[in-house]
Amino acid sequence: LEANQAIYIYCNCLNSYLIISEKFKTSSHLQVFFMEGNVGLAKAYNFLMNKLTEDGYFYFYLFDQDTKINDDFFDIKNSIVEYIDVERHVMTQLQSIDCDSHSSAVTLTEPMFIINSGSLVNIRLLKALGGFPRDDFVDGIDYFISLAASVNGFAVGFLSGDFGLNHSLNQGDSKGFWFNGSISYRFYGWARIKDVTSSHIKLIGYSIKY
Repeated sequence: LEANQAIYIYCNCLNSYLIISEKFKTSSHLQVFFMEGNVGLAKAYNFLMNKLTEDGYFYFYLFDQDTKINDDFFDIKNSIVEYIDVERHVMTQLQSIDCDSHSSAVTLTEPMFIINSGSLVNIRLLKALGGFPRDDFVDGIDYFISLAASVNGFAVGFLSGDFGLNHSLNQGDSKGFWFNGSISYRFYGWARIKDVTSSHIKLIGYSIKY
């Protein structure tokens, strides 16, 4: 808000909606939304995308609540679209590591899969795919968009470079050791495990079909 950015927040609980709405009620650049509880990422994303379309936007940056955004990002965010193919890239993930040792040179690749958070979303192309998958709650949404883009002749992108973003904070991962290397892991409840399993089965079926 201090950088005069247009911000759209979807809250998945009434308490957070009331707190944010009250705290920032004089902020003209902020819009906060709440429907009827935690409806899942896909419905929230599609809801926000329709609001952005109504307000005349063609792109938006999608962030989870745990992404740290430095001031450097606001200096370059409007020029990032110049690195992508607006007729091809549905969604482009930005490298999200805040580190002085990383090169500031920007390079574009087209991996098979990307994650949503920290990505530049092309509204027109995403709507051509039918939007975010409505039947998925959390897991598999980003992978589905990646697969659907490929099936429909589009692509997802990955921009490497220093964009002033850090998406490695507050992830809740624990560290373990496997042979000579370390691995990250985290514990989930059964509801999340069920969602992961269901979404991946659908993704496998979608891949086999196409």
